Amino acid sequence: MESILAECGHSWGKRDLPGWKVTRITLDKETIIGSPNVTLFSNGATIEVSIKDPVFKISAFRNIFKFATYSITYWKDGQNGKAKTIKDILQNRVVLTDLDLWTTYCVTVQIETVRNLNNKPSRAVCERTTKKEEAPWVAALVTFVFLAVVVTLVVVAVVYRKSISHFLCPKDALPQYLVAPPNSSVYTAIRNSHPPEEFYDQVCIVADDQTVEEGCPPEAAGTNRSKETDISVG
Repeated sequence: MESILAECGHSWGKRDLPGWKVTRITLDKETIIGSPNVTLFSNGATIEVSIKDPVFKISAFRNIFKFATYSITYWKDGQNGKAKTIKDILQNRVVLTDLDLWTTYCVTVQIETVRNLNNKPSRAVCERTTKKEEAPWVAALVTFVFLAVVVTLVVVAVVYRKSISHFLCPKDALPQYLVAPPNSSVYTAIRNSHPPEEFYDQVCIVADDQTVEEGCPPEAAGTNRSKETDISVG
């Protein structure tokens, strides 16, 4: 217990005891603890709350308030009236799980002790959730299976490298009957065959009252004088 003197209606030079008011205070009750530092980390459909205690000049916070707890209040952005509160938290890292996807949440944290009831809450910090992520063990299992397959293939390649090399690049020559060209009469006839000789005749179409087209024989134009179109084959 400590006592202080507060001046009341007298000048600083006159310190008559009847003019001073004695006020008794208890430090652990009257002291107001500052707000903690709060950081949010979004992880899919959850938000992790990281809490850092206020810094004291003389001693560490936990050396004085060993049994202090945290009170976390969170709500959807714009819906302060529907806030939820979690009390008596000892850890400085807490994961909020009952959250909606693709929603912004705001969080404040206040330190609570047995005697200090008027501590300052932290400023509101907001973060947005995203889509629901797969469980970490799924990624770990996939990675383990992949590494196991790779290691197995490497071991098999090292142990059976000679057999694999002989299979892919055999040293034994193929039998002669497989290397030699075929001697059948059908193959010989196909190999020695020549394209057949093609015969064709020139065809020219001449229309009535028109000049002789290029490539048509002159006699074709002289014989065609009728109104119907003639076809000459020469």
